Amino acid sequence: KCERMQMICYNTTEDDELMTMLMPSIEEAAVIQDEHVALDYIGKRGNASAVQRSERIKYAREIIQKELLPHIGVGEGVELKKAY
Repeated sequence: KCERMQMICYNTTEDDELMTMLMPSIEEAAVIQDEHVALDYIGKRGNASAVQRSERIKYAREIIQKELLPHIGVGEGVELKKAY
């Protein structure tokens, strides 16, 4: 948890208010340890919640590409570009 908090917060020793606000989200997300679990988690919260896991993952990828960072591209294999 501490490592993740340091990546999010610039000054973890002095910004107690931000740490207090973020901690519930960090704790809830602790069970998500790999990409497929994360994508399935996202897919379950959208319109694709009642479909097979592979379809939810595909749906989540599309949402991330089209809605989160569309200005970088929406084609296949652009995830690495989006990371930088």
